[in-house]
Amino acid sequence: MHLNYTVDEVARTVGVGKPTVRRWIKGGLPVIDARKPAIIRGVDLLEFLKDRAKAKQPCPPGCCYCVKCKTSHPPDGGMAEFVQLTPTNGNLRGLCPVCGTMMHRRTSLKQLQQIRAVLDVSIVERS
Repeated sequence: MHLNYTVDEVARTVGVGKPTVRRWIKGGLPVIDARKPAIIRGVDLLEFLKDRAKAKQPCPPGCCYCVKCKTSHPPDGGMAEFVQLTPTNGNLRGLCPVCGTMMHRRTSLKQLQQIRAVLDVSIVERS
């Protein structure tokens, strides 16, 4: 918190790649000045990471996440497919009602029964 970091040091400390840290800088992670190498204050990094953690929200039951819309929706027509990947879980997939893109959600077989109460789910063979 009380130290300053270079892009490389942030990457090693947080356990991400240097390109990720550079994307964070473009996305709002403050740097001390515009000179190179970019220097990031520890307090700014801590605040940025806390804000990123708050932004994540679980997908509500019966919904899938649309990467294109950047939000979760119930699949179009209330229909989805479940593709089993392991003995205990698989992918739920359906079409986004807003943009028509394929949406996905990783779910367990236990959760599938709850989801079937909300959606018409068909189980398909893994291809």
